[in-house]
Amino acid sequence: MTAGIWSPRQSPPTINHQPPTTNHYVWGCDLSGSMQGAGGVGGLLAVQMGSAWYFPFYDNNGNITAYADETGAIVAEYTYDAFGRTISSTGLLADTFRHRFSTKYYDTETDFYYYSYRFYAPELMRWLNRDPIEEQGGKNVYCFVGNRALVNSDKLGLWWKTQNVTKSYGPVAYSRSEYCCCDGELKKKGKQKTGIRRCCEWDRGIEVGSIEMEGKLSHCWLEFGDNAFGF
Repeated sequence: MTAGIWSPRQSPPTINHQPPTTNHYVWGCDLSGSMQGAGGVGGLLAVQMGSAWYFPFYDNNGNITAYADETGAIVAEYTYDAFGRTISSTGLLADTFRHRFSTKYYDTETDFYYYSYRFYAPELMRWLNRDPIEEQGGKNVYCFVGNRALVNSDKLGLWWKTQNVTKSYGPVAYSRSEYCCCDGELKKKGKQKTGIRRCCEWDRGIEVGSIEMEGKLSHCWLEFGDNAFGF
């Protein structure tokens, strides 16, 4: 008899021919500091399989790099490249755990990651499904995080944002929804009476006078009369 198992929190059903078992997942605050604010990235706290508990370890980007059992022994370790391709997978239970790169559900049979709205193929470095908003998000409707996996992230398969900008004194984390990097400085977005500001060279978006937008989330300053607006 074929049994279907549903794993909560962004985990599609798994089909097997073994006696049905249920895994339990404990979720907490993710990288956003809230429940699911970053799509669960970095938010998985523990996994219960039968009577055993396992605990994930993360890198700074919310990728699960290892799992430990209740004694602290490492039972699985993973390394990835920038686009989520698995470089190494070691440990007695390395093939057992399903949440790995970006804390997303990984299907071992297809090598796809499930991002809630789309499936991602790390070997192809692209989405399998078209962008739900079509070309409003860019001409390449299968592009993953703007092809800039080192600095951009996508929590649900809907849009990407920049995680860091590099300044002379090192990386500075900021939210693209609240701030804009302009002239080498972080500027609070909003209405300001000032001159024209343009994007920093490492940001993508509209420049004043341009009619082309490279993404749903442009990152720029535009001037309208005496006012400037950040996007």
